[in-house]
Parts: sequence; structure tokens; C-alpha cells
Amino acid sequence: MTAYHLLKNTVTPLNITLINSGYGVAKGIAYGTGSEKFLLNVPAAKMSAIPSQPDQFVNWLHQKHPFNLVDKVILGKMFVPRREYGNYLQSLCDEINQDSSHHTFTIIDDFADDLITDSINTVVCKSGKKIQADIVVLATGNETPGNPPIEDESFYNSPSYFNNPWNEDSFRTIDPAKNVLIVGNGLTMVDTVLGLHEQRCTGTIYSLSPHGFNILPHRHAGLVYTKLLEEIEEPLTLNSLFTLFNKHVRILRHFGLSAEPIVDSVRPLVQEIWKKMKIEERRRFLTHIRHLWGVARHRLPLHIYDFMQNLRLQNKLIVQKGKLLSIKESSDGIMITYLDVKTQSKNNITVGRVINCTGPSLDISKSRNPFIKNLVEKGILCPDDLHLGINTDLNGNIIQRNGTVNRSLYTLGGNLRGLLWESTAVPELRVQAVNLAGLIVQQLQSTLAIS
Repeated sequence: MTAYHLLKNTVTPLNITLINSGYGVAKGIAYGTGSEKFLLNVPAAKMSAIPSQPDQFVNWLHQKHPFNLVDKVILGKMFVPRREYGNYLQSLCDEINQDSSHHTFTIIDDFADDLITDSINTVVCKSGKKIQADIVVLATGNETPGNPPIEDESFYNSPSYFNNPWNEDSFRTIDPAKNVLIVGNGLTMVDTVLGLHEQRCTGTIYSLSPHGFNILPHRHAGLVYTKLLEEIEEPLTLNSLFTLFNKHVRILRHFGLSAEPIVDSVRPLVQEIWKKMKIEERRRFLTHIRHLWGVARHRLPLHIYDFMQNLRLQNKLIVQKGKLLSIKESSDGIMITYLDVKTQSKNNITVGRVINCTGPSLDISKSRNPFIKNLVEKGILCPDDLHLGINTDLNGNIIQRNGTVNRSLYTLGGNLRGLLWESTAVPELRVQAVNLAGLIVQQLQSTLAIS
């Protein structure tokens, strides 16, 4: 989307190169799936990729069968397959490919491997190809999950372990009769369960996490709640916000409603609130409130939630609230030992596969991405103070290890978690893409004016 806005809104001739491999161009991991079982977790009406055209995705969708059979208002409230959103993004990519009268837009199927920052930036690809650029944007998305600590980590080299749950081989190559352990209990766990059932898995699926099953469904059909926003006052502190939030939760519960409309009302303000918090308050949030916010914020379509609950009632999905201790593989299967959080007792289960759904690794100093790893080692990149992403200024310019700001190197998306916290969903990403494109155009025009 950054490339889209650069090419659509700039008269200055640009030569843009997009390095992409592993997943379809414009679709990425989330929207490159071929399965219709994986749904967006946000209603279609909120998923336009262009902030100035809020109805664009619904209008695009309504031109296709069978979505053209549904009233647009109803369609806007539906949770549609993620692959359709990928097709929508692909159509935007095709649009800028066709509209190249004074720009050059090149897509290279390769992996960025290193970056040399001299008088001009040189991106070195895995193939050996070198690309020079005045400005480089790191739109690298999420890292794969980190491996949970266990007694003997040699298991993590086993072909029965999948540390990348977004690789659909994690469930497509399953022996359907064998049990499966999913480590983690978020939305990725739900996707993995849906994928396993699409492959007609008959074994028991176990989900292990310290918190158990706390995923909530979307309810209340987009009910808008404004009372909390009317009472927010400066200076904002974590304590005052938490107290105010709990007050309004109690009010809604008194009338039989849950807290989701309150969370949705605060969502547009989260980035500004986060930026105003002191570092100590941010740490307290991460320690004490992060999980609660995640549960309230990341919700499921109601029918998917019901499906998951039915699996639990049938004991086809067993959720364990516990801490993983060890994994040992033998000819009889994979023995899992975990500590039950409630009883503090050790328990064992036997499975045929382990899938890591603990969420993306955030600390770039531990990155397994060769490109990020090389840039960290060279001091071009360094973690933010909370090790949630990359250290940048408010414009998304990289702050190097020596403290200097690299004016030719930008990032956006999940890499900005430390600066913005909420920085992974379409409502935030689409605005970041517009703003970053505007900054880059302004910078290039200033450079041309000087020269």
C-alpha cells in the first residue's frame, strides 16, 4: 500500500522496486491462503485499504458472485474469507502496474539479505542481485514465533515440529488419525484448528497456554459506545484509564452487555494514549494488562466461536491451562509434559505433531530473518526500549545503534509496536501507508529542489 500511494499520488517520476518472495504479491501471509475457511476477524465495512475511500472493499466485493446476492449494508457486517481480501489487494497492485505512464514499478521474486548504507543504499538479495535506492522501506511484517523454552530444545529440529503456523503445511500434511498439540491460544490457534478440520483430522487437538481459552466473539452488531470518550481527561495515566474503563464495563454489564463496544470506542485513541504514557507505565501495561487487552481486542466471528465451543464440548478440542515443560519424541509418538497452572501438577499427553501458535516474535535482536539479523549486527537497526519492534522516530525513520537517525531508511507496521502499540491491523496500517508515502514524496521533492 505504501507503493500504491507513492505511485498514485505523485507526479514526480519514481522508480520503485518491491522485493517479495514466499507469498503472493500484495497478499502476504495473512491473505495468501487458498482456503475459504479462514475469515477476516473484522467486518468487511471496516477493511478498505484506502482511508479516503471507506466503502472501496465492500463495493469491490459486491461486484463478485455470490456477494452480489447480499445487500451492501449486510455485506458490510459480514466476515468474509481472507483470500477474497487478498484478491482485492492484488487488484490494487494490478491497478498500479497498469498505470505506469511516468513511473517504473518492478517486482522482484527474491529475498532481501543485507543492506549497505554508503552514499546510496544498496540492497543485497539472496540471489546476489544488488538494488540501489535513495530510500528503503522495511515492510517486513511479522516474525515467526519464538520457540518456547523446554528442557531439551533438540526437538525443535524435528520434522514433526512446525514453528511457522502460517505455513499451511503445518496442517495440510497431517496424519488425520494422530493427536496434535497447538502451543498458544489466540486467533492463530483458531485458524490452525479450522485448517486441521478441513483436512478431516479425527485425532484430539490439544491447545496449551498459560491463560486457557479466553477468546471472545464479536457481539452487539457494531454497537457504538461514546460515554467513556466523553469522560477522558488529561493528563492521561494508566491508572486513570483503567479505573474509567472498569467503571464503564460495570455499567454495560448491569444492562447485560459485554465490554466489546468500550474496547472499540477506545481503539482509535490507543496510539495517542500509548505515546503519552511514560516508559514505566508502558511496562506496567505489558506486565499486567496486555493479555486482558488482547482478549478484548482480538475477537472471533460469532459462528466460528460457536464452532470452537462445540469442538470443546465434544472433547475434540481440549484446552489446557498450563506451562510447557518438555517434549520428547520416540517411535511411539511425541510425549508432552506440562505443568497444570491450577493444580500445579505435571501431566503428560501424546501427540503426532506440535504446532507453535504463540504469536510473532517481537524482539528483533533475536530475529531469524537473515535481513533483519544482518542489519541488527551492523547497528543499522536496534530494538526499541521495550523490545517490541524497531527503534524509530515519529516518522518511522530508523534510529541506528549509535543514536543517529537514518533519513533514507523507514519502516511501518508491526515494527512500530514500541512506538504506537496498535500497529498490526488494517485500520492502522492503511493510515501509516498513506502518511509514509506522503513523507517520502516530500523528502524527494525537497532533495530535487536543492539539487
